[in-house]
Amino acid sequence: MNQGTRELVSIIIPTLNEEENIENLLKSIYEQSYRPIEVVIVDGDSTDRTLEIVKKFKLCFEDKDFRIKIFKEEDFGKLRSLPNARNIGILNSEGKYLLLLDADMVLLERDFVEKVVKGLMQNPEVHVIRKVLVDTPIEKTLLAEAMAWERREVLTWHCGYRRECFRERLLDPYLGLYEVVDFEIDLRRKAIKPIVVEANLGVHLPHTFKEFFKQQEWYGRTAIFFAKKRLKEVKRLYFMLSPLLPGLHFTSVIAFAVLSLFTNLGLYVMLILLATFIYRRLRFMLRIPRTYRSKTAILIVNIIDCVIRPLAWGLGLIKTVVKLLMRKNVYRGRG
Repeated sequence: MNQGTRELVSIIIPTLNEEENIENLLKSIYEQSYRPIEVVIVDGDSTDRTLEIVKKFKLCFEDKDFRIKIFKEEDFGKLRSLPNARNIGILNSEGKYLLLLDADMVLLERDFVEKVVKGLMQNPEVHVIRKVLVDTPIEKTLLAEAMAWERREVLTWHCGYRRECFRERLLDPYLGLYEVVDFEIDLRRKAIKPIVVEANLGVHLPHTFKEFFKQQEWYGRTAIFFAKKRLKEVKRLYFMLSPLLPGLHFTSVIAFAVLSLFTNLGLYVMLILLATFIYRRLRFMLRIPRTYRSKTAILIVNIIDCVIRPLAWGLGLIKTVVKLLMRKNVYRGRG
């Protein structure tokens, strides 16, 4: 592409107490071979040095082809949420192409933006390669778990969009979990499907059990809103399966009636559930890539899946229910 004919790229970054990460991300953006770029920072009431670092970087490096805009979420209303901050950035940006990043990410290649733009010239939505930056054993184990859940070793991240993708609707500001999944469900209905470009994006996962618990509690606090919004899809699936349900129900009743003649039904159900759980866990462990499979990794994954995640989600769900009953703001803060 000729430098003079390049379209403006807007990089939207929500921040909240990211003083440890934001400078690394800004440096990796500034070092990009692509120009022009505008970086749109939307801060959700940071109490650390995040905004100070951003303002200092803006003072030192801003020019006509590299601009930094800074907004505070509080100036646009009382709502505080990650998708709300992204929406503020989208509405206050000018680029034809939009990149949605988190503050703890880093662009691992100087031509990262160049590759994403080339992809967006061909397709309205682009995913990139997600490279987890492993600093601790917990992070390494979470990477292995992510690979096992997604059943693949190459992880991707929803990154680039043409502005036209947001013409009819923005991200739902009342979702704290799966807000991009929710948005992309509607994109798929318009026959817009992403392409994956070979651009590497560095991401961080929680470094400690405490960080992981906090993240999962946030998911538990906000998952209920995604489930409520997409209940129609669940109902649709039920009606698709409904012709089979009477037969399955009748068969299961007969099976339980026969088995209850020979054994205690409660004990039988418990044994079946335990056997199913063990079987599913073993299948899951086998999906962890061999390079990450170790006794320590297996132990940590089981602690995460069987103890920390259920407790964190349960606590988050309880907090949300209590706040809803007390009519308090559920959305303050970020995950």
